[in-house]
Amino acid sequence: MELLQVGSDGRVYIETYGIEGFSVAGHLWTESILLLPHDVSAWSVNGVSDLTLDCFDKVLSSSPRAEIFLLGCGTEGSMVSQSLMDGLKSRGLVLESMNTGAACRTYNLLVSENRRVAAGLMPITS
Repeated sequence: MELLQVGSDGRVYIETYGIEGFSVAGHLWTESILLLPHDVSAWSVNGVSDLTLDCFDKVLSSSPRAEIFLLGCGTEGSMVSQSLMDGLKSRGLVLESMNTGAACRTYNLLVSENRRVAAGLMPITS
């Protein structure tokens, strides 16, 4: 699905997403990615079961620091352990889990509103 890129203010927006991957800042990513408002990188998470607090080190150390983390879990939304959510919340980060399409759209919207948001997106497989 193609998304509109809003402005050229140096912030990272998702241009397209689908079974072929994610287009961000003119680059096609076929693996899971981690998005911060001014940065995108590969993320070594393939499923919710891979998630630990260590997976969020880059998010928690970024400046300005995100307040909301959108987790795109592929085609289906998936539940994250309460202990992980509590651990992130105690560090000042709220995690919202949803399917990857919803996470992409929500991420772009929140970035366009100058919200402090980060996202971890797992590929859509079908």
